[in-house]
Amino acid sequence: MAEALAAPVAEAHEHVKGAPVVHADETSWRESKSRAWLWVATTALVAVFMIHRRRNAKAAQVLLGEDFAGVLCTDRYGAYHWVDRRGLCWSHLLRDFQATAERYGSEWHGRRMVGWFWPVGESWLRGLPGLTGTSTAP
Repeated sequence: MAEALAAPVAEAHEHVKGAPVVHADETSWRESKSRAWLWVATTALVAVFMIHRRRNAKAAQVLLGEDFAGVLCTDRYGAYHWVDRRGLCWSHLLRDFQATAERYGSEWHGRRMVGWFWPVGESWLRGLPGLTGTSTAP
């Protein structure tokens, strides 16, 4: 099966490396007692998964290509700092704002950040084709 899928997987991987916008993330992966990381890079059409022993910039470069020139959307993890054009994932930002709102001593600031999040997000969504009038607020 691996041999039969080698060419389409390589094609998908090349598509991601050359894509103008890519979203990436990683999570822990265990097999027996060995620890590794499951990496994912997605575009609007393609998702590529990779299991790698490390969770570092070198692993991210294997996934994205060392000369990745697109825009990368991620959390704030340092393995992606080498990418020149990087945006932060809105879901991660909202989660961080909510955590701040629930932390003793910073509730006021956190609630304000969460409150600002929805109007900004909806304004951005209104600018996307086909999403006019979309509301995502809870």
